[in-house]
Order: sequence, then C-alpha cells, then structure tokens
Amino acid sequence: MGSSSLGFRDGVGGVRGANGDAGTDSGSGLSGDEQSTYDGGSPGVNAVVALAAAADAMFQFDPTIDPSQSDTQNANLVLAHVLSELGATGDAGTKCGSVTLNGTTVTASFGPAPGCTLPNGTKISGTIAVGITKAGSTITIAMTMTSAIVNGVALGGTVQLATTSGSSFTLSGNFTSGTTTYSSTGLTLSGTTGVISVDGAFTVATDTTTTYTFSALTWKLGDCYPDGGSLAIKSGLVTMTITFDASTPTSGNVTVTVGKKSVTEKLPTYGICT
Repeated sequence: MGSSSLGFRDGVGGVRGANGDAGTDSGSGLSGDEQSTYDGGSPGVNAVVALAAAADAMFQFDPTIDPSQSDTQNANLVLAHVLSELGATGDAGTKCGSVTLNGTTVTASFGPAPGCTLPNGTKISGTIAVGITKAGSTITIAMTMTSAIVNGVALGGTVQLATTSGSSFTLSGNFTSGTTTYSSTGLTLSGTTGVISVDGAFTVATDTTTTYTFSALTWKLGDCYPDGGSLAIKSGLVTMTITFDASTPTSGNVTVTVGKKSVTEKLPTYGICT
C-alpha cells in the first residue's frame, strides 16, 4: 500500500500536516505564516511572567522598594523581604536556601532544582542577585539570574529595573529563557503585592524585525498564565493580537485575532502548567 499524506484538525479550525506542522489556511484557522508567528511569540509570555516572578522573589511590587530612602536602606529592605520568603527563623537561619548582603547587593541562593517553594507558590532554584543604586529620585535594581529556574522556566542574564515610585518599574537589558534571548528597552512591570501588570515592547535577539507589544497584561502570582490584557505581534505581513481572559490561567487558551479572523490557541506548557 502506498503512503498517504494525512492532515488533522488542531482543534481550532486549522489544518496541520501529518507531522504536526502548520498546513495551509483552511479558511477558519491560522495559516502557516500566522501559526509560525504565534509559535515564535507566545513563549515570550511565559518568559516575561517568569521574570516577573523572579523579581517578586527578591522584592515585592509596592511595598518593598522605597525611593525616598538610600540605596543602602533599600538593600536592607530587600534583604528582609528575601529572608521572609525563605522562611527565616532567627539563629536557625532559613528554612530553604540562603541570602547574603554585600554592600548594596543582595544575593539569594535557592539551591539546585527543585530549589525552594516560596509562600506564594513560586518554585525557584539557582541564584539571583540584585544590586541597588540610587540617582536622584530613581532607584535602579540590576537583577542577575544565574542558572535560575522559576516555575519550570529557565532564566539567565542581567536586566535593570528602574523606579521612582516603588510600584512601577521600567525594565531594560537582555535576558535568556532557554535558548532564546529577549531584549527590552521599555517594558514596564507594575502592580501591588500578588498582582503584576506588564506593558510595552520587547524583541527576540534572533529576529529583531518582529515586534512584540504587551498591553495591560495582568498576572496573579501563583497562576499559570495571565488573566487579562493582550500581546500584539507584528512580523512581516502578519499582524496578530493574542488576548488573555479569566479562563486563561487554568485552560491556557487565548484568542488569536488576525484581521477579521479569530481562533483559539493554547499557550506553550511549562513546569506543572499544561
């Protein structure tokens, strides 16, 4: 019997080839180019969410950082927060991992995988160091991640988070997630304890012609995925918007809109989030 080339429906109206790759546009699903654009951009959501969780492990958005205080005072505030996250027990040290203060740099060692589980459910291993400087009314935190794994997402590199309020931080620099390097000069992470919002643009180092722009992306610490907002992707002739809603954290499903076409896609799985 001769071989046949069979396709299958991907569950959202798109047609995929027998080997799972995107096929031609069926009229209701994503075309091959559109699917490639989605597949290239959607992992950035998990990477940015993991980065926000890493930052929260070192300092809470509104209330930890106080721009009215010195860099030394803020370093001590960060130290106190990390000690609390690691379950400090006085002379007995911490229940998990360790933390040191050297000048205005706080370094947290969460140990090899599986590392530590923080009170909010974040699972983290590896090492994260934050160096704090102050210029005028701006506090800048240089966060360096070394062999870090946050909720199953690998993170590395150094980013700077600058704030004048303690609740909204402008992120710049490059960080890696797995084999992908992300770059930003204007992502904004803001929020209060337990809830973080992301706005602004980032690029992927291997494809700087594609732009990714978050708009009011909201994520609750402990959830698998965001529960609101959107990510716009522009790549060549393809422009799409990925929209998150209240069901996304548990289902992983998002709405992808290209022109007048809207389909349901699933975000990439990571860690225990499937």
